[in-house]
Amino acid sequence: MNRLSFLLISILFLNSAIFANCGEAYSTATYALSHTKKSLDSNNFDHQMYYADRAIDALEKTKGLAENCGCDNSMDYILNGLVDLKKSADPEDWDKGRYFAQKAYEELQSLISAFDVCTSSAPSVNYDLENIAVSDASSKAIQLEGNGLKEKQRQLEQQQQELLEQQRVLAEKIAEQKRLTAQMQRARELEYEEQLKLKRIAELTFKEYGIKLKDLMNVFDCAASSTPANWSAERNEEVLRNETLEATKKYYMDKVVAMQKQALEDINNCVKK
Repeated sequence: MNRLSFLLISILFLNSAIFANCGEAYSTATYALSHTKKSLDSNNFDHQMYYADRAIDALEKTKGLAENCGCDNSMDYILNGLVDLKKSADPEDWDKGRYFAQKAYEELQSLISAFDVCTSSAPSVNYDLENIAVSDASSKAIQLEGNGLKEKQRQLEQQQQELLEQQRVLAEKIAEQKRLTAQMQRARELEYEEQLKLKRIAELTFKEYGIKLKDLMNVFDCAASSTPANWSAERNEEVLRNETLEATKKYYMDKVVAMQKQALEDINNCVKK
């Protein structure tokens, strides 16, 4: 491998690594923006503070990634956003919480724009590499002698163009992969929020149903054979991370069927007495 090829490939992979780090920071920043928007749109105090906390976690991760990303103009937006989100997560009242959530949302919108500028700046590297390659090719051309001068220079320029094209294709693939990854992660986060909502509603409903059935059986002067454990559907939130929304729905629907069978059995036993 000649000096020109080695130089171009080394710079290509260095820029690709930096570009990938910025892509990860961009992805976590979109989570922070999404949760900040949810905090701003919340219709009660608890939800407003809850989503502000989630946004803080995501923005802290963004800060760590951005420090190694090379996108220096993003850090002010990150730090300002963290200050506003922390005030929104522990406000004096709901209005103050929404006020700081709005400020944080504006900072994060500017942060996303800053990342867009950073990640879209990769093509400018092509221009610099081209100047380096041309300069190197010119130096080699001066040293070449004899009838093979033009042919060797043509081959060198062709190698340069091939390397630049490879860099362009690679940069496009990285950008597309970053976009798809961020899209998938956003979709999964929304699905997880739906799973948590289903979990809260189902667990509360099952508990209330068990209590009302027990009261009804007492009115009938019958003792239910079921225990409080039969009416519990509590699950760890992390379990939901490892399953889809459809799997979560199936779990709670199966639980409903089992509870109904148990209730019917208790009532039939009471009737037979």
